[in-house]
Amino acid sequence: SAASDVYKRQASMRIHEFGTEHEKTVLLLHSACLSWRMFCPAVERLQTQYHLIIPALPAHDPDEKTPYTSVEAIAAELGGWLTQRGIGALWGLYGVSMGGAVALRLLEDGKIPVRTCVLDAAITPYRAPRWLTRGFSLRNYLVIHFAQRHLALIRRAFPSQRFGQAAVEDVCTILGLSLIHISEPTRLRRIS
Repeated sequence: SAASDVYKRQASMRIHEFGTEHEKTVLLLHSACLSWRMFCPAVERLQTQYHLIIPALPAHDPDEKTPYTSVEAIAAELGGWLTQRGIGALWGLYGVSMGGAVALRLLEDGKIPVRTCVLDAAITPYRAPRWLTRGFSLRNYLVIHFAQRHLALIRRAFPSQRFGQAAVEDVCTILGLSLIHISEPTRLRRIS
């Protein structure tokens, strides 16, 4: 497992760094319901060539409870943190899902130049009627609500072959679930 230098800026997120001796800096932003650890399989290889910055986004840190803020607040905080650390440009920026929305906002702010960016299923602002966007929100809420009760669904959505075994555990922690089974093997209990 790779060693990480962990830095903390304010109370909203912890930031993990690997390969700090390298010039080329890459910022990796994880998706909603997963943690920064989704990148652990890639860290072993990438840290030999790149300075990796991987924040544990607010409300998605399995090791520390932090409240969710907003995509805009997260992007502003990361931009400020990068500037404060003397990182004036990024060689690479990768964001998936919610992390893609944060990456998009960093690009839009334009304060940190980015050489190469990959947005993977980035959440973008909807340009649709309000009733339709409310419908998307309701659908997302129901999916999460259902997932909180069914471990099999979480395992199907986050297969360990792709994300690693820690992914299911992180998803459960982030959603406030216990892996302690109730009557059926696929039922979960909410952590108080």
